[in-house]
Amino acid sequence: MKLTDKQLTFCEEYIKDYNASQAAIRAGYSPNGIKTSGPRLLANVGIANKIKELQNKEAKKHHITKSLLLDKLMDIVQKMTQGENEESPRAARVAIASIETINKMLGFNQQEESNEKHIVALQVNVKTND
Repeated sequence: MKLTDKQLTFCEEYIKDYNASQAAIRAGYSPNGIKTSGPRLLANVGIANKIKELQNKEAKKHHITKSLLLDKLMDIVQKMTQGENEESPRAARVAIASIETINKMLGFNQQEESNEKHIVALQVNVKTND
C-alpha cells in the first residue's frame, strides 16, 4: 500500500515527538477534528509500518538495540541491589526513565507478531526514602 505524500510527512513528523495530533497538523491535516484524525492515521497499517521502518532506521543510526537497553537496565539493577551505590537512587530513576523513553521512541515497547506463546515483561521499580 503506497502512502500519500501527506501520510509520509505525518510519519516523519510523528517520530519527532510522538504526538499524533500535532504531527497531523504539521503534515497539513486540518486542525478541525484533529482529536480523531491522529489516532485514525496511527491505525492505518501502511502508516504503522512506515513509522516502524523510521524507528528501526533511528535505532540503527544510534546503534541502539533491545539487548543494549536491557543490559543498561540490568547494570542499574545490579548496582542498586548489590550495594554499589555510586549512583544515587534518584540518578537511577532518571536513567531508567531515559531508557523507557528511548524504548518508546524506537518502538521497542510495541508487541511484535510472534509465534511465541509467552511474553516476558520487565518492570523495574526503584524505591527510595528521598
